[in-house]
Amino acid sequence: MVCILFGSVLAAFLVPLAARAWLASPRLVEAPLKASVTWDAKWQVISQNGYTDGMHPYPAVAVVSPTVCIAWSRQVGDNVEYYDPYYRSSPQNGDPGQWGDQVDIQPALSITETTRVDVAVDDNYKPHFVWSEYTRTPSYTLYYSYTNATSVEKITETNDKLLSPAIAVSDDDKVHVVWSQESSIQYNSKDIGPSTSWGSSTDITSSAVMAIHSDIAVDSAGTAHVVWSEGDIGSADIFYANSSDGSVWSTPFEVSDDVSNDGRKPAIAVSGNNVYVAWCEFESLSKQWVRFRQSNNKGASGSWSPYSENISGGPLGAHADVSTYLCPAIAVDSNEKIHVAFNGLVSGGTYEDIYYASKTQIGSWLCCRNLTSNVIGLHRNNTTPDIAAGGEDVHLVWAGPPPPPPFDPEGNDYEVLYKRTVTLGEGVYLPIIMKSY
Repeated sequence: MVCILFGSVLAAFLVPLAARAWLASPRLVEAPLKASVTWDAKWQVISQNGYTDGMHPYPAVAVVSPTVCIAWSRQVGDNVEYYDPYYRSSPQNGDPGQWGDQVDIQPALSITETTRVDVAVDDNYKPHFVWSEYTRTPSYTLYYSYTNATSVEKITETNDKLLSPAIAVSDDDKVHVVWSQESSIQYNSKDIGPSTSWGSSTDITSSAVMAIHSDIAVDSAGTAHVVWSEGDIGSADIFYANSSDGSVWSTPFEVSDDVSNDGRKPAIAVSGNNVYVAWCEFESLSKQWVRFRQSNNKGASGSWSPYSENISGGPLGAHADVSTYLCPAIAVDSNEKIHVAFNGLVSGGTYEDIYYASKTQIGSWLCCRNLTSNVIGLHRNNTTPDIAAGGEDVHLVWAGPPPPPPFDPEGNDYEVLYKRTVTLGEGVYLPIIMKSY
């Protein structure tokens, strides 16, 4: 009896302090899930680009059920240097045949190159867009548009590179935007509507080294949560900060815990007090992993899980001509189930596929399901996914090969591909019926 008691006490002291703090802190009591996610092997083609190179392979999706909105950067004409931001939305949860036409968000602007576009949907089912344009004089301009592209607003313009813009809309009808600008991460916000304007941006982190790959999520209290990659090539880490007012930001916290590899392409999701972050751990083009870490108290000090988790299993690769890195995307549904999608090339493989992993709040990761293995015969990469949850439904977009005919499966064009899950009744997930190629 004494030996057992002594062993228990000793074991308690051997638990790392960070782990004890995590275990002792309050956490969500998980409700039983009604069902597990079932993905269909079929998909919808959202874009019809029709040109040789088609699009920048970084589509984005946002959902407030039943509205689904997808945005991407599409080639304009046959000049591969000219791109415009486009979107397409469905008021019926992405049902086939229930999508509106493709809309050019900025047709009145001069021909320039859209480098990246992101989308959010507010509680009134209206879409919001942010994108960076390579305008040449000055070099970069950051734009915002709201509600069916009825107007375009300029957030900032500079000779610095404006990269990886991301957008979120909070319940108090405020738009939040974050982007990387040279060696800093910038934030700006405004109330929804044409009567308000963009003010000066706030520098979340001003670093002597490169800061890129920013992402943002906003919780129900209006607190903005931001992640980004910061550091020189070969030694970058993933950092996190939050702000309740957009002016005063928390001290950046290093989320990644690997000291030897690069941390790149972070993605963030929030639900209640929980903050979820996924990112790419990069060792080489053929050796990369997707890692995950979470906080159970709005990112506060001591609330993060003690260690990050490898959720992708063995090392994956990526094609340098698409994206040098794995590009994880993360979402959380109404049952507090976490969903992660990412691109990857298995050892010995030729083309990238889209993989999916999931876990409950306190469960273990279920990984990894290949969601695009049925199109591998088209000899093209499936890459750069984005994922969103609306209620219990999960929506996925990615850049992939267009189905033949009339497109050339060996060509260079990418299309925006989409699939989702659907919950019908208690405990049953059924796939929607989509055209299969």
